[in-house]
Amino acid sequence: MTDQTKNRPASGSAIACTVEQTLLGEGVRWDTRRDELLRVDILAGHVHRRLAPVRVYTLPGTVGAIAPIEGDEGGSSPPTGGSST
Repeated sequence: MTDQTKNRPASGSAIACTVEQTLLGEGVRWDTRRDELLRVDILAGHVHRRLAPVRVYTLPGTVGAIAPIEGDEGGSSPPTGGSST
């Protein structure tokens, strides 16, 4: 074990990274261009962006997935048809 790894949890250990609750949270994706975590709550119709603070976009209906697109430079606008909280 090296100095760099001795403080890491054992393989298979889970570490909570949020206290937010979702109805059906899925689709976690890392956006390397913005260094942020994207995920959705399918049933609630929410798109979550891990910023400081976390930004949640509420869409009408359900949401299946989210993915960064080429040419999007990281604006803070909500997805089409949504509102930001």
